[in-house]
Amino acid sequence: YKFLIEGLDEEGRLLPDHSRLADEKFVRQRGQLVKVAGARDSYLLLHTHRKPHPRQVEELVRVFAHAVETFDEIDVAALYETLLNYDLMPSLELLMEQLSRYPLDPARVFTLAAQLALHAADRQALKFALIVLSFYQLPEVRALALLFSQHDEFTYYALLCLENFQDRFQSDCWMLAQCVHGWGRIHTIRALIPTLHERDRDLLDWLVREGFHNTVADGYLAAMVVEHGHLLQRLSAKTIDNGFLHASGIIIAALLDPSSPGPDMSQVKDSLKLVKEYLRHLSMNKQTHMHQPTLIRLKEILSDADEGGGDGLIRNLQRKGWGQDRELKRQLALVLGDEDLFKNSLDG
Repeated sequence: YKFLIEGLDEEGRLLPDHSRLADEKFVRQRGQLVKVAGARDSYLLLHTHRKPHPRQVEELVRVFAHAVETFDEIDVAALYETLLNYDLMPSLELLMEQLSRYPLDPARVFTLAAQLALHAADRQALKFALIVLSFYQLPEVRALALLFSQHDEFTYYALLCLENFQDRFQSDCWMLAQCVHGWGRIHTIRALIPTLHERDRDLLDWLVREGFHNTVADGYLAAMVVEHGHLLQRLSAKTIDNGFLHASGIIIAALLDPSSPGPDMSQVKDSLKLVKEYLRHLSMNKQTHMHQPTLIRLKEILSDADEGGGDGLIRNLQRKGWGQDRELKRQLALVLGDEDLFKNSLDG
């Protein structure tokens, strides 16, 4: 808490040089995942079939309950020691269920969790504190969550607390999404999207222009933004500005990446039409140099599709008719100024 408080600027936002937590050298080494804030928990959440550990959960809840009942220094220390080497994410749902059912004095539970949040010097203890505090709809909890959520290591857990304040959740998420740029951005946008409605025009516009971008991989959010940000509908407009066109190119590039960690272009509805609309706008734009990586990837996809090769994504797009689509080839050829591709589009 002290470390993060000292890292806030005048506007209450966490400074970039406070991304590396002071406890890093004490964390049990788990490869590079521990060096990227939020990476280990996020990988367990999004890329593994999490198997809860009932016995570990029972033991943790028992040790926590005993510390709540006694407030004894030795018992609290035993809880703290248990938390240091405990992966919370695989058993998170089971842990929350067990905590909600355990007969404990809510005031004493809150007191201990708040003390952990304010004084814990280790990330695992703080995460546990946020999990416990997520059962309380109190202004103090929201204030703590808004602070801790600004660090990618704690964003997901802080969101558990912020979800209790439904009337402020969307605005909190929008504010938070502009403060975090790594795994925290991914978790925040995933939490924000279900709250969106057509009337949230400013937010939807920000989502497709900036909200999808993060320092981990744009592919985590690209498909969600296409769907919920109504990207095809927006690209279907007669004209769009360069900023929006550039953002669209980045989103499309992420969806065409065969190593994308999220759904790729073959899983996007009306994907072929989406790309054609994008190329239509590019054909009327003189600043196509910013779009070269996306255009080169499109040409590679069409070339490999014609030859019957390529990666799994290309084969999936081939089955959807990309390789045989003359209009797609023609539009791409015109944007690239590629005579051979243009002739190929005429030959079918």
